[in-house]
Amino acid sequence: MAIAAAISLPMIAVKHRSRSSASSSSLCFSSSSIHQPSVGISAGRKSNIRVFSSMTTQAPAKASAASFLDHKESRILHFVKYHGLGNDFILVDNRDSEEPKITPEQAVKLCDRNFGIGADGVIFALPGINGTDYTMRIFNSDGSEPEMCGNGVRCFARFIAELENFHGNKSFNVHTGAGLIVPEIQEDGKVRVDMGQPILKASDVPTKLTANKDEAAVKAKLDVDGLIWNVTCVSMGNPHCITFGTESCNDLQVDELNLAEIGPKFEHHAVFPARTNTEFVQVFSPTHLKMRVWERGAGATLACGTGACAVVVAAVLEGRADRRCTVDLPGGPLDIEWRDSDNHIYMTGPAELVFYGSLRNVDECEDGITRICAIDFEAVHARYKSAVAGAAAGNVVEAVLYPAVHGGGEIVLKGLYSGLAGNLAGVIPASALFIGVYEPTKQKLLDIFPQNFSAVAHLAAGAIGGAASSIVRVPTEASLSTNVIKQRIQTGQFASAPEVVRVIVAKEGFRGLFAGYGSFLLRDLPFDAIQFCIYEQLRIGYKLAARRDLNGPENAIIGALQGIGPRVLWIGIGGSIFFGVLEKTKQLLAHKRPPGEKKRDSLKLA
Repeated sequence: MAIAAAISLPMIAVKHRSRSSASSSSLCFSSSSIHQPSVGISAGRKSNIRVFSSMTTQAPAKASAASFLDHKESRILHFVKYHGLGNDFILVDNRDSEEPKITPEQAVKLCDRNFGIGADGVIFALPGINGTDYTMRIFNSDGSEPEMCGNGVRCFARFIAELENFHGNKSFNVHTGAGLIVPEIQEDGKVRVDMGQPILKASDVPTKLTANKDEAAVKAKLDVDGLIWNVTCVSMGNPHCITFGTESCNDLQVDELNLAEIGPKFEHHAVFPARTNTEFVQVFSPTHLKMRVWERGAGATLACGTGACAVVVAAVLEGRADRRCTVDLPGGPLDIEWRDSDNHIYMTGPAELVFYGSLRNVDECEDGITRICAIDFEAVHARYKSAVAGAAAGNVVEAVLYPAVHGGGEIVLKGLYSGLAGNLAGVIPASALFIGVYEPTKQKLLDIFPQNFSAVAHLAAGAIGGAASSIVRVPTEASLSTNVIKQRIQTGQFASAPEVVRVIVAKEGFRGLFAGYGSFLLRDLPFDAIQFCIYEQLRIGYKLAARRDLNGPENAIIGALQGIGPRVLWIGIGGSIFFGVLEKTKQLLAHKRPPGEKKRDSLKLA
């Protein structure tokens, strides 16, 4: 996989660490705007690797996240990197699809700290299911998928706030592999998360350790290479093994531990069938704890939110701490409360923006020869959804405005909807073809043209979409000069569309069906292109002003405004209906869940 990346970095103080990772990725970085300092680096591996890095020392403006992430170029992956106390993640806006935009194998390469972006994992913001607002999925740096991540969900919450332009206190429901999670963004920018209830039953953690306290494994004995550790097992939707020391040493000094040596032995121990996260804890006081963590699938990290929650639960169960504690992690402190009234755990901590970036993905063989590895089903599905949305919009607007004869807007009451079914047989594929070609063409052109030339992209895409749909439109739509099928049915010359086609072909051949093609190219084609360009530009201006996306009525109003000009009445009404239905259908298709998707029980392990 070769990747070209454009990165914009705000000036944020972060702690750095190095971790080696075995992957054979081919990456190329370059910035879209160059600010000093600038550094050029070259490195060698099995495949050619070139890295060119430049940074800006100025943070992007507040509104830049929404506008940056609003770019929808095809084959370009926009992302934002966040960290929660040094536990860092690549955040991807995946709200238009139920499947992650990159594979676990690609996530491994992106998370590589030497040859990739560098992160503990990749987090995807997907459409909500089972009544939730959003779904969060994570790929770890080793490609595995955990049920949940406490620091990750705080970063997720801040990411959603950027996407949705939320301000002030705001909470929402997030579906995860661990069940329902409710983060709340506070006034000071920190995120408070209702992490739900801890799972203590040993078999549900899961662990094979024998339960010794109300079905829980508390201060259980665990043999690790001949050394007996006292451990308590807790699940926060993902498994945790917490230890405060060994049989011979009950006062653990966590800074003296060699995590790289001991951590994997806990993670892969036979008593943990799903592997485990391991927390090593030092107690300063009943309200102040210190921990280091070895995360399942990620190794030693600077912070683990679910781990901090599990540590407080274990400390309470062992009689070492109160229900509300400050937990120090290598990346900073978290405030954890295990509330007695509802048995829920509440975690409060920061989540900070690191930078915005863009990736262009090209699949390559090891020798660098480009190949087609598989059909791009995502692109096919996108075209399918565009075509369906276009067909729906064309169907509705044609049904509403069908009685209006194009020759001046007069409505013929006799035979008001005569021949509608036959006409829809032309309108539906024409609209589907137009939008099916327009949307992907628009995205490709937006890749090519600078952002301030988006109008050119919209105009050209409208012309290309119109030309593609003309194969169906010219024979089936009536206009002042192409008096072919629809108008002849409406004026009573023929009873059905097949009869019109049969007579025209018999008298004039198939060329007769395209008798008005020249007129269409001179007038209707540029008119349609201008309509779509005006509509898209109005939407962009509105979104920038409102700092959010448009709702259904707003799309309809803008659709009507694009009709100002010639043929104002019918174009305005038709535009309002067409674009309103088009955008609503696109939204419905984007949030449609796959058939047969099963509900997951709250706080049940995936």
